[in-house]
Amino acid sequence: MYKGIIWSAAVIALFTFGACGGGGGGETTKLFGTTLGNSTLGNSVLLLLSPEDGSFISTIGSTGHYINGLAYDAVSDKLYATTSFRDPIFSYGLIELDMETATATTIGYAGIDIQTPTVNSSGEIYAWSENQEQGGGDDLISVDPTTGVATTLGDSGLSTGGHGLAFDMNDDLYFVNFMVEIYTIDAASGAATFFTDPTPLDIHVGGGDNNDLAHHGDFHPETNYYWGIGGAYPWEWATVPTRKFLVIDMNTPAVIDSTLQTVDHLHAITFYRH
Repeated sequence: MYKGIIWSAAVIALFTFGACGGGGGGETTKLFGTTLGNSTLGNSVLLLLSPEDGSFISTIGSTGHYINGLAYDAVSDKLYATTSFRDPIFSYGLIELDMETATATTIGYAGIDIQTPTVNSSGEIYAWSENQEQGGGDDLISVDPTTGVATTLGDSGLSTGGHGLAFDMNDDLYFVNFMVEIYTIDAASGAATFFTDPTPLDIHVGGGDNNDLAHHGDFHPETNYYWGIGGAYPWEWATVPTRKFLVIDMNTPAVIDSTLQTVDHLHAITFYRH
């Protein structure tokens, strides 16, 4: 199930300072991930991955749910996850995962489709609501961390799919759409502003059509580079297992690397820094 990694000279240079727990202050950096959960593959599994290259470190355990997003909150030291509308036990929900055992604790029902949560430096949770058939509308939502209730903040004006949503180290909120069209998002109004479309890279395993994808990602807490998951179309996630990371520097902006192979069927990640 678990693939090896492909090193590139760029990534070796980027992480020679020790991204796994470096940086002083006694803080530790970790990378959590969950596999795709569905009726064929079963429940999502919580994994520990290398924050240097995305390679497999260990299996923590089954979450008991179909997870479609992860977000670590350094303020509360909690690992949040959102559940797919297809989850047979608790759909459209916000849960907390035990970082040692993967045991899930139900927080509350969002009321609408909820995906790709992200947390700012104040501990406020935001997410994206995409599936219109399931009550979503391709818009930014705020999520109450105590009840799970979601509130739509405004019309983004976007048509979205295979996306990623994440705050960077400066609390700037980025949305990475299908084909790696990147937008900044106003966290108050939900309005989207086009930011950049990096030079297309063919990261699709079946290859040849510039099928760029960097979904369900997060910003590395030391480099401030966005790591998104690619390797297959959304409609192929269950049948094409191979996954790669697409690493993007928003400051340049530029794609830093697209060769980091990670675990099969990886579906969501979040960085831990505490």
